[in-house]
Amino acid sequence: TKNTLIQGVTPFIFSRNANAGINQYPESDILLCNDDIEGLTDDDLSILEEIANKEPKLGLLSAKINGPACNQLQNNCTSTVEHTETNIAFICVYIKRALIKEIGLLDERFVHYGFEDTDYCHRTMVAGWKVGVTSRVEVTHLGSESFKKRYGPNLNGALAHGHMLFAQKYSQ
Repeated sequence: TKNTLIQGVTPFIFSRNANAGINQYPESDILLCNDDIEGLTDDDLSILEEIANKEPKLGLLSAKINGPACNQLQNNCTSTVEHTETNIAFICVYIKRALIKEIGLLDERFVHYGFEDTDYCHRTMVAGWKVGVTSRVEVTHLGSESFKKRYGPNLNGALAHGHMLFAQKYSQ
């Protein structure tokens, strides 16, 4: 398995940059990682792939996260796979291509901080796929450094915008 770093365009919009990377490999599963993680090893992609492929409907699989994450399971996972019924932060997440083909790419309307991963997890579960976390791959998340640089003291306002868009999308 070949690992390739794909540099996103500016201004930084997570969903747009993630989709650009996903589109570079239209037949492959994807390991989507933030630019503020440390500790990923050459073997981790193979480990995530092996775990995900043991469950045909496990569409999203997060590494265990040391540092900030929206789902406490991402910090506290102790098993090969633990499923969640809520969203996971896309800090270091394995995405099956079959899932992408079924539900599509990340929603690029989420242009500010957050909720593109919440939206994708929601769509995943509505489509009957599972979301999980594994303790077998562990990374350190330095904590939203890209967004802090972009938004500075306005980070909470950017997060509120994503929340509002998510609420509007699903209130219909």
